[in-house]
Amino acid sequence: MKKNGEIHMDIRLIEPSDANVHLAFSQQLDNETSYMLMEPGERRPTAEQHQHMVNEFIMKDRLVLFIVEDAGMVVGHVMGVGGSTIRNCRTASVVIGILPAYQRLGLGRRLLERIEAWAEKRGLHRLELTVIEENTGARALYERFGFQIEGIKQDSLFAHGAYVNEIMMAKLL
Repeated sequence: MKKNGEIHMDIRLIEPSDANVHLAFSQQLDNETSYMLMEPGERRPTAEQHQHMVNEFIMKDRLVLFIVEDAGMVVGHVMGVGGSTIRNCRTASVVIGILPAYQRLGLGRRLLERIEAWAEKRGLHRLELTVIEENTGARALYERFGFQIEGIKQDSLFAHGAYVNEIMMAKLL
């Protein structure tokens, strides 16, 4: 449901019963956008493998996965993967994905707010992510949310027959 140009749906932690719809979402996201890591058809876990991954995100305190649903279908998510050593345990890598039909409706900001609250609750100091240089909409969102550019990974990915750069961004909490 849209209100004032913003979509109002609950964002919640993933549950074990969400594994199949989350896998379908991840595959749909790969098919509908060229800004995610995997190419269409490249993500091929079995239902059991994806269920195991979801369970890991639920059981481990350094992992988190929030989802957004519309009529029982996952339409967006944000993952946080915290460091596992003494030296990096105060940092988390962030991955966000929203189906194109649901972009520019405020969900990205709400997902980033949720991951930041999770990080602050755990005493984390740094959130980091990478974004494909041409993904100007996502870059603008991250900058509005306080992420700063730290560098460029030159020709780090090969997509659509060409090398593309990734922008490294981080936010100190």
